[in-house]
Amino acid sequence: MIMAVVALVVAIVVGPRKAAVNDSPALGGNRDLGLEKSGDSDQYLEGRIKPSDKRYKSMHRALQLLDERDCKFILETGTARDGASNCGGDGCSTVVFGKWAKAHGATMYTVDIDPTAIASSRTANGEWNGMNYIVSDSVAFLEWLPQTIDFLYLDSYDVDWNNIHPSAFHHLKEIQASKTTNFLHKPLS
Repeated sequence: MIMAVVALVVAIVVGPRKAAVNDSPALGGNRDLGLEKSGDSDQYLEGRIKPSDKRYKSMHRALQLLDERDCKFILETGTARDGASNCGGDGCSTVVFGKWAKAHGATMYTVDIDPTAIASSRTANGEWNGMNYIVSDSVAFLEWLPQTIDFLYLDSYDVDWNNIHPSAFHHLKEIQASKTTNFLHKPLS
């Protein structure tokens, strides 16, 4: 059970904001879009994840941390494979974090090995400067990524509660590949 919690714990690990992390044109920089910014996390969850859903509190807290730490580079492994049509089942984190990123001038990457899942996610979020859809193995992409990550959300391998180890070990590989120690400097409140 402890290993299965790794994904949730890492989902709320947020690192320091590096200057110019979102200014790189190669990474879809979009700082000056003038989009409305709000500290109200509920607006991103409304109509998607109900307060009674088991994911609501952790997603709400993750959004608060994004606000508190002024995150500008979000990376999610695994994508909303059903777009916005299965928020009660999948959680639709790509949609929720994508809406937040767009409103806050942040850059977001969603990485999934399944091209069909990426296509569904792209349909749900649309195309905008700063949203990046990557078909790749998440570990390989994290090993390659030169950017410092402000917010890392690990959701690429569904857990089988009868055999949690494959999912847990995959997420551990993602943590190792992400060079997480570069941004574990500040305790969570």
